[in-house]
Amino acid sequence: MNQTTEKTTGKKKKTWLWVLLIVLGILLTPLIAAFIVLYGRIATVASVQYVGQDFYTIHFQQDYKLDKLIESDISDEYALYDFLSREMFFGYPLSSANADKYACSSFLVQTPDGSYAAGRNFDYPGTEELLIYTDPADGYASYSMTDLNVIGVGEPDGLDPQSLIGKIAMLASPYLPLDGMNEKGLMVSILELDAGEIHQRTEKHDVMINVAIRLLLDRAENVEEALELLEGIDIHTINGHSHHLFICDKSGRSVVVEWRNAQMKVVENQPIVTNFWLSTRQNKESYLGFCERYDTLADWIANHPTTTYEEAMTLLDAVQQDNAFAVTEWSAVYHLNDFAVDVAVNREFDKVYHFTAQDFA
Repeated sequence: MNQTTEKTTGKKKKTWLWVLLIVLGILLTPLIAAFIVLYGRIATVASVQYVGQDFYTIHFQQDYKLDKLIESDISDEYALYDFLSREMFFGYPLSSANADKYACSSFLVQTPDGSYAAGRNFDYPGTEELLIYTDPADGYASYSMTDLNVIGVGEPDGLDPQSLIGKIAMLASPYLPLDGMNEKGLMVSILELDAGEIHQRTEKHDVMINVAIRLLLDRAENVEEALELLEGIDIHTINGHSHHLFICDKSGRSVVVEWRNAQMKVVENQPIVTNFWLSTRQNKESYLGFCERYDTLADWIANHPTTTYEEAMTLLDAVQQDNAFAVTEWSAVYHLNDFAVDVAVNREFDKVYHFTAQDFA
């Protein structure tokens, strides 16, 4: 073979190589793009873990587009699920949230070493529970808890939480937290009130109250910043219910936020909250004698200047519910100063699960 033939053959090989690379690039580009788009969802679904006792955890690794949601002015569950359908589920239709009547308790106590612990019982008709860990690029890492039935998963008639479709449905969970704490030591919980829905109507962005909890956990370092964020949005609730928020931080400040006649009211220095209005009462003495759970918590705090994390869980045991209206689904003690949380589920206080950020690394 002469040199001219060798050069021609070499050029043909290089040409075919480039053609092959171009064809592979054309074929693989959509797959690579799809992988990039789906990676966060796939990793999040794969992270779902069954802990035990109808209790699950999830490490959310997908951008849940909080800013876009806030700017979308969503004031009811139908608009929220439409947003989720478009942004998280590629247009697949979702069922609406399932909410019923529940009774809850929250409190703030100081521990013997000068730190603070926030306790929370979530009382609701029993189903499975989910601990959500999020670490957004534009916000603070946080733990939050939700009832899987609220997103149509688990008992009594939802998707199987251990099935693939059930795990995929959990992609909606960051938008429906019921309590939580972020890495800065801010804790928020929602509690029901006996009144109709809240609908603020100004020129501010419309935000559902559960989404507002996500906003506070992601963006507020302390109670002051949380109140500023709430002042900047219009709050809406659903399913005929009104709610108030218990907000506290690692400095020991605690407030209860309520909305009366669409006006935001803040009850300062309030370390205990259950399910009755506080802003309508003249003084803290008038809170007593109205709710047995509140009285139990108030008596403990009045007689114990400090409370250990273990005692805080015991205190949640003392105000647990088990009746025709509600059963305590979970009890959480948030360690505000070291970003850890203890969780007991289904009133089994002899088995407490302890979580730190390292469990989701």
